[in-house]
Amino acid sequence: EMFQECFVVAAVNPEDVVNNGPTPQDMLHAVPLFHSLLQQITGAIDESYTHASSYAQSFYQFDPILHFITTFDVTLYADPNLDLNEFHNHMKQFNLWTQQLERMQLSSTRGMILVDSKKLHGNMVEEMKQKTTLVKQTVIKTLATESERLQSELKSLIMQLNKEPQNVEEFVAYFALLHEINASQEHRKD
Repeated sequence: EMFQECFVVAAVNPEDVVNNGPTPQDMLHAVPLFHSLLQQITGAIDESYTHASSYAQSFYQFDPILHFITTFDVTLYADPNLDLNEFHNHMKQFNLWTQQLERMQLSSTRGMILVDSKKLHGNMVEEMKQKTTLVKQTVIKTLATESERLQSELKSLIMQLNKEPQNVEEFVAYFALLHEINASQEHRKD
């Protein structure tokens, strides 16, 4: 008798049950409670995705870091004429980005969805460390090369200054060299 009621609710002819039988889906779809539960579950899933999507928008703040990582060119730091203020500003920005990555939330539950950003965080932190190390190595190498060049230039100038002028032409050349050295020192101070 209970089965017969299910068939009536499901709008199934009991005689067809013997031949074809209702499917479990037919039986479930005939129960109003099923539709109510299905709507509640669908609503909860939709709401979770909406909240997760809104939360994911917060990761756009890391776009400048990602842009830097993907467009990084170490040759900028290999230039011996690199502006020290510009270099200092770059290092400050690297530091700010590193701090920003350290504050990044690694995971968050939004409704039924867990948004896990550990892999993103790990990759970006590792890339920043590699880029910073590469910049430091390049700058040290460039400074060492420039130091050797300047040391060689200085030795050459000292040798030229140690020569005593023997005539008026050498004396004029001697003073021209002194003037060139002074001008070079003034240029380096700027």
